[in-house]
Amino acid sequence: MRYRVLSAYVFKAMNDFSIGQLPDKDGLRLSGRIVIIVSTILCFWALLYSGMFYFYLESTTGGLILLCALLAVIVSVPLALHFAKTPDAAGSLLMLIMSSAIAGAARVSGGYGTPPLYWCVVIPVAATCMLGIRGGVLWSGVAVTEVLGFYIAGRHEIKAPPPFPKEKLEMLEVTSSLGAMLCLVSIALIYEIMHRRATESVYSDRDSLHSAVQRRNDELSETRRRLRFEIAQRQQCDLAVRLSEEQYRSLTDQILDGAAVGLFIMDQDLKVV
Repeated sequence: MRYRVLSAYVFKAMNDFSIGQLPDKDGLRLSGRIVIIVSTILCFWALLYSGMFYFYLESTTGGLILLCALLAVIVSVPLALHFAKTPDAAGSLLMLIMSSAIAGAARVSGGYGTPPLYWCVVIPVAATCMLGIRGGVLWSGVAVTEVLGFYIAGRHEIKAPPPFPKEKLEMLEVTSSLGAMLCLVSIALIYEIMHRRATESVYSDRDSLHSAVQRRNDELSETRRRLRFEIAQRQQCDLAVRLSEEQYRSLTDQILDGAAVGLFIMDQDLKVV
């Protein structure tokens, strides 16, 4: 129970510190949440493989590279979201750190720990989810360049063979491929869920706005109907007043035309004196 309360408090504090600083417009907070989620997935990946390099391959260098990348992501991504106030800067920084970490792990393991699936699929998909199509294309170019560099180094025997048993390297390659597929599936699912929620929220807001507009239109229609009824009543009253005035004027004219012209003096009892 205390662990749940503490984790909820930490998550809320990190959310307010990083995503809470983003303007609530143009989907920036949604993109910020996607950056945080992708960085969390990559942090779990870095933690797992730092332990694998350190304990399984007994490579302190590889473990430290991935552990430093993990710490750099934990510190830099929230700070980038807080101060830059844009998810693009945080996403680019995250991709730079993870690409450097993958390149370092590949240098230590001779490429066995970082199969092409990382470079050609995971990095472009993660960059596209966080930075859009342009960011995905840019980091795809970076990944292809890294793969070509390792391929050329292997063809010309520039890189030294890794000082690890081949069986361990093959196991590392298999687990790395499985980890890359898991990262890819996790990022794709979370991206789909987040965008589906955002779409449902947009549709819900649109329906609410449509209902509010419809209610307002109904109120305006009712007000317009009442005004028309009052105008019609006023017109009828004006017409009745004009008819009454015309009748009174006609009656007065008839009385004056038919009566003799003279002066009458009447007493208090209305009798002619």
